[in-house]
Amino acid sequence: MKVKSFERLAVEQIELAKKGVITFSDAGRLIRDYYKQGAWSPYRYTINQILERFENNLDISIFDYGCGTGKLIMALKCAGFNNSFGADVVKKFDNDLFNKLGFGENTFKLIEGKKIPYEDKSFDVLCSNEVIEHVFDHHSYYSQASRVLKEKGIFYIHAPQRLQPFDTHSRCWFIHYFPKKIRKILWDIFSKQGGEYLNNYLNLKTVNYHKKIACNYFDNIKVNTGNKIKAKNFVKYKGNSNLRLFADLLMKLPILGTIFILIFTVISSAELHLHK
Repeated sequence: MKVKSFERLAVEQIELAKKGVITFSDAGRLIRDYYKQGAWSPYRYTINQILERFENNLDISIFDYGCGTGKLIMALKCAGFNNSFGADVVKKFDNDLFNKLGFGENTFKLIEGKKIPYEDKSFDVLCSNEVIEHVFDHHSYYSQASRVLKEKGIFYIHAPQRLQPFDTHSRCWFIHYFPKKIRKILWDIFSKQGGEYLNNYLNLKTVNYHKKIACNYFDNIKVNTGNKIKAKNFVKYKGNSNLRLFADLLMKLPILGTIFILIFTVISSAELHLHK
């Protein structure tokens, strides 16, 4: 029997509650219990990093920058981080639902314009998962993140980047390497979404590009991609699982494994740690 991810289980329990099969309170309890039992989640890796950095202090404040439907916030609250909040430019979240499930009131806000709707130095931690590849004004993105982050705070970014050969959004290889006009033609041929949509939706940049922009707003920038791709929970990912398992074997080779890690760091989805 295939084990369900935390996110999958959460979606199923919420649907049962909406249909009246179970109460929302019961759904929230089952979601929390499933997380605490060790259910796999792509967010557990980030949560473990936060727990380690802040020595299991659950009272810190956390902000999900580009929260989507709020699954990271749900996982954070299941882990005990009750001071967790999110915002997005599109209202995919549902405050009323989170309240019914017992995850707190007014968890999410809408970003109108480019300003994050929180005061300066509001948070100890910022997270942004698969967001910056959709951002076209990176100066505003990083300046706003720096503004709401406390001194000595940290900003965790996980995102695709320009040099990785496979794009998980279009499900195409190498097309995003080409100039915009050529990308459009190729995406029209090989992708379901089409070139016009993807050119307006995707803005993939290299890690060095992001470091160059972010250094204007943060004191220290660390590329942590090598550690990310070695993490066990990243064996499950959106690309070809056989290729990923083969990469795991290569990284475990004596001496050569270090070289392969360096190569994979350049061509993999990135993890950045930005410090104030």
